[in-house]
Amino acid sequence: MNIKKFILSLCMLFIFILFYICAINFNQAAAAAASLGDEAYKVGPLDVLRITVAGKPGIDALFTISDDGLINFPLIGEVTVSGLTVQEIKQKITDLLGKDYLVDPKVFVSIEKYNSQKVIVWGEVKSPGVYVLTGRTTLLEIIAQAGGITDRAGKRITLFHNALDPKQREGVSVAEIVGSVGQKDALVIDIDQLVQKRDLSERFLVSSGDVIIVEAQKDSDINQQRVYITGCLARPGSYEYQNGLTALSLCIIAGGFSDRAAPQKATLIRNIDGKDIVYKIDLNKIKSGQAADFKLKPGDRLNVPESFW
Repeated sequence: MNIKKFILSLCMLFIFILFYICAINFNQAAAAAASLGDEAYKVGPLDVLRITVAGKPGIDALFTISDDGLINFPLIGEVTVSGLTVQEIKQKITDLLGKDYLVDPKVFVSIEKYNSQKVIVWGEVKSPGVYVLTGRTTLLEIIAQAGGITDRAGKRITLFHNALDPKQREGVSVAEIVGSVGQKDALVIDIDQLVQKRDLSERFLVSSGDVIIVEAQKDSDINQQRVYITGCLARPGSYEYQNGLTALSLCIIAGGFSDRAAPQKATLIRNIDGKDIVYKIDLNKIKSGQAADFKLKPGDRLNVPESFW
């Protein structure tokens, strides 16, 4: 009996050690992947860097890159870093410090927050909105980050390269941006081919400023009988269209506004003769009775924004 317990204990110990080794390997692989991502990533405005100089406790801080692509670094002042990789920034600061201030400085640079490279994923994905790139990202990977496609998705993805104006900030909703990109050149991609052919999916890399729209089924009654609401609500998503449905009542059906919502900046996209038309709606005025409610039609897309930028 004691021998059986001893053997069982050895087996349990072996399983624990094996699990521990696997966990370490997984974490090391994840760290290596993150490191590779940092090596290829070129920083830009609003990214946050952590920079440390060995032996200098006063130089261990976070630096937010300005709109002009600069950081203000101790001893050497303003340094242009936008468009550089972590390794290039490390070398640049090392050279500047070693030139006039320190002997053989040891500089360490890492990315604390990714903020500069944004894309929009819209249409028939489970979580449409703005996503931040943290390195080399394929079209399939960014769609996966948006929760994947819905059961109402059609066969096409429309990719607008560099469609976002980097100067767009407060007061511009995602819906307005999506509604305006229809005038730009687009790349239309077949979803089935993208999924089935790995070499094809690797060719389509997304970059900062891209807008990706997963189109809805065009021959489906589902698309014609639903309305869509995104943004700062308790339950954003798609809802069955009902006669008499209005913008404010749809917000109520979706659980009401969240604390971060900006109802006065709501926008609605309506497709008229194949062209998306964007309407600005002040839901606060509608709620207070200062403006008439906006009657919805099947296929309408309402967005209640927050500050995405």
